[in-house]
Amino acid sequence: MIYYTTTKTDCLLSLMQCISNGSAKFWFSDSVSFSKFHTVIPKLILEYGLNLDESLRKRKSDYGEPVWSLVINYDPAKNDVFQFWLFTTGYREARRSKLTLKEILAKNSSMVQKQKLNSILTVKKEKLLRYGDYVLGQYIEFSELKPQFAKTYYHPEQFGVIFNTKTIRTKTIDSNKNSTYRIFKPFDNFELKRLASINKNFGFAFLENKNTRWNQTSVSHFLLNQFGIKFDANASYNDRLKELTRVLRRVRKKHLEFFQRYSQKKIRFTWYLSNDFMESAERELNKKIDLISTGKADRLKEATYRLSAHGNFHGTRHQIGKLQAKTRSKLNSRDPNHKKLNQMYFPQNLHYVRFTAKKAQNMKEFELVCRNADKIYLNKQDRQNSKDQHLRRDKKTHSFIAS
Repeated sequence: MIYYTTTKTDCLLSLMQCISNGSAKFWFSDSVSFSKFHTVIPKLILEYGLNLDESLRKRKSDYGEPVWSLVINYDPAKNDVFQFWLFTTGYREARRSKLTLKEILAKNSSMVQKQKLNSILTVKKEKLLRYGDYVLGQYIEFSELKPQFAKTYYHPEQFGVIFNTKTIRTKTIDSNKNSTYRIFKPFDNFELKRLASINKNFGFAFLENKNTRWNQTSVSHFLLNQFGIKFDANASYNDRLKELTRVLRRVRKKHLEFFQRYSQKKIRFTWYLSNDFMESAERELNKKIDLISTGKADRLKEATYRLSAHGNFHGTRHQIGKLQAKTRSKLNSRDPNHKKLNQMYFPQNLHYVRFTAKKAQNMKEFELVCRNADKIYLNKQDRQNSKDQHLRRDKKTHSFIAS
């Protein structure tokens, strides 16, 4: 399988296809000059069977043999080189495989050394799969939990890429994060009894299929029976709800991990933005907040919309959502009377990337796509240069008038 790409989005999607749908476990990346492209790529196609049809790929997969995929990216801004990523499933357990687990591990180890491959699963920061400002990581979905508890995100530059359906690694990049593995710890008999008790009293706070309709009487009874909290007759319903919110926040903080451990889990791959990128984005937003008082409020809106353009994947959406919430909080604390007005600086929604049809099926078609990408890039550069010239001209005019 070969993916030919000329845009950042298509490249990110194709890389994810190889890992999530293609079950790739190992990878290798390099660049090839324009002059050597027609020599190197055909050799890769022949050596790794990249042009096999789906039936032959499935047959190899059924026997647990390595299946290879290739992603090629052409960036018009760097038109002298192509970047490529080679992925493989490696040897693995399969219904028709005759290899033992020990033999599979030995063959994969030999293949990794011989081909100089990297593992998708890694706790080495320098071995993480990256593309531009993006870095591959994971998140976990928990079934049956309420939406706000149904996903937990693990930034790869802190944790590494560590979760496997069969093997959980015992360390992370940041050693302070090793407690992560508790959510995979099996329950003993004592914990099962404890969970049943917690579920009886507080399951509604965690589980999607358990909901409670509150009124003044039910709130008062719940707080009295569970926490011994009493209200005088004049206490408003709003005050009682505030107290309910406070105690439930404490309950969730204490017991959420328990429900996550018991829940069915799915390990997913996603793209995150690097820490360097997010730190730079936060500094930029803080600077733009300071410009509001100078009459340049539109600068903050432009910055938040630029940042939101990166929110196409679960991981990046989570990061951008957290940063936007932090920025909103700063804005609201500076000017509490304009909370509704402050909403205008932020987009209403972050969109997901949708899978698009392949633009090229072979090298000949890819050449045409690359030429088209060059034209689009040059036209964009011309428009930007023209815009910059107008801005410089306007600045000179304003300076002349001011003098």
